[in-house]
Amino acid sequence: KWMNVYVNKLNKKFSKYFEWVNEKKDILLNSEELEIFQFHWVRFAVSIALLDQYYGNKEIRVLELGGYDVSTKLIATYFPKWQISNYSDDLRKPNWNIQSNEFDLILNMEVVEHLTDQYVEKTNNPEYCYDYNGKFIYSGVINCLLESNRILKKNGKIFLSTPNALSYLNLHKMLLGEAPHQWLNHIREYSLPELEELFDKTGLEIRNRECVEVLCADWDFSYIDKIFELTSSE
Repeated sequence: KWMNVYVNKLNKKFSKYFEWVNEKKDILLNSEELEIFQFHWVRFAVSIALLDQYYGNKEIRVLELGGYDVSTKLIATYFPKWQISNYSDDLRKPNWNIQSNEFDLILNMEVVEHLTDQYVEKTNNPEYCYDYNGKFIYSGVINCLLESNRILKKNGKIFLSTPNALSYLNLHKMLLGEAPHQWLNHIREYSLPELEELFDKTGLEIRNRECVEVLCADWDFSYIDKIFELTSSE
């Protein structure tokens, strides 16, 4: 039933991709994968829709950050002309074992929210150690973006998807007295301004952006808009 809700609620430009994922998942995936990813089909559909919109089924070299998984199977099937590789070494560290200027497109899908900072061994400067080990300074994410920039071809692009720290769902949780995270196991969820700052620091530029609800399309968050209207009018 919830699948039908998503199809009806989603923007029409996404619904046909959801129907494609809903059909292909039973062919491409095993029973364990179907169980583990049962609430992810809309996310995959939206990602494929945006990838189709921005890149299409052209002959390009693509690197997906993370191991070969469900997303790889679906994307490789939808875009058969793509030459897709995976990179699952520690993304927080510099000097990835990949040559520079190798890829047209990097898929950074639901990755950055899982990256911790790098740990720094004890040095003669206690403040230096505290900066790296005692507070979150984005070092893991920054290294990931720097290396991504290095291995991209000229005019190459990154497709990055991640939970929005300022989503209605997170605001809803906060108002209920819960921790405002879409998943508590995430290291850090980011707002768009934070991502813009991180991209700027690493020599990247955000050309396109979309905020799409993929978890709670059937939830009514209109009361949050009313709260903002009340507070802004005071």
